[in-house]
Amino acid sequence: MKDRVKGVRLDSKILGPQSLEEKTRSLLGIYGSPLLVEEFVKGPEFTVGVIGKRASSVLGVMQIEIKGRPPEESIYSLEIKREWQEKVRYHCPPFIDQPLIKKVEEVALRSYRALDCRDVSRVDIRVGEDHTPYFLEINPLPGLSPVYGDLVIMARSMGWDYADW
Repeated sequence: MKDRVKGVRLDSKILGPQSLEEKTRSLLGIYGSPLLVEEFVKGPEFTVGVIGKRASSVLGVMQIEIKGRPPEESIYSLEIKREWQEKVRYHCPPFIDQPLIKKVEEVALRSYRALDCRDVSRVDIRVGEDHTPYFLEINPLPGLSPVYGDLVIMARSMGWDYADW
């Protein structure tokens, strides 16, 4: 049986109608449930840590760079995440100007609040060629391993010690 692990994979980016049809047929055969198909946003990817409930706030913004790949071709896939130490460079704070950071934070906070999240979540966003931040997904149960996981890496790069959480 094929790998049943869900999520974004290296082969998730579809380049034409024929590959869309083949991939759709394959995924329906594996999972037997509806699929989500979305437009690929060409541009850098960010993850935003958000904490709190009513008075939610941004913990931090981290840019995700796949080594050796331009942002328009990068896919932060399960395969890449498994080898994050060799394949990913994390930038916290990100290499973008302050007004764009604020826009990314606003999209993250609006998404967090609209989905009625609480305590802690990680919001994934890509900034398109038009400099607009686009919501990708929210992770209301982000990985909290003391070694890896985007939220933990972000907090560590901001000077937080895991034991102090």
